[in-house]
Amino acid sequence: MIIPDVILVIIGISIIVLKVIIGVNMEELTNTMDIGYSVIFMLLDAAIMFIIMYVLQKIGNVIFKTKSLGFGDVKLMAIIALMLGYKMSIVCLFISCFMALPIAIYNLQKKDKKLLPFGPYLAFGAIILILCQIDFDMIIDFIRR
Repeated sequence: MIIPDVILVIIGISIIVLKVIIGVNMEELTNTMDIGYSVIFMLLDAAIMFIIMYVLQKIGNVIFKTKSLGFGDVKLMAIIALMLGYKMSIVCLFISCFMALPIAIYNLQKKDKKLLPFGPYLAFGAIILILCQIDFDMIIDFIRR
């Protein structure tokens, strides 16, 4: 139920470095300005997703009058946004919610007061999006049909 900050920081820095290296190798990032803008936009995506998740956490805490979403999940979504961007992170959040829904319904039916760790569902949703190579334009094109 705990996502260590050290692991999140190491993974976050690794994602930024790897995305810059891959961008340079694929000749998408040709000078230092491109690299700087790329890093800024990655951090902006992470900040946007962090704010969205933080607001969702606070709304959930007010509605349910208890801790509804852990702060580790908020930080994990910011790291996922570094990798996927904020648009695909929102898609990842929806996928994760749909994966966790059957387990949550089962716990409600059993009248079980167990907390449901959401981090594994977030990580699995991100893995699905990465392995299936789904991008936001593909989703929009599918919806428009």
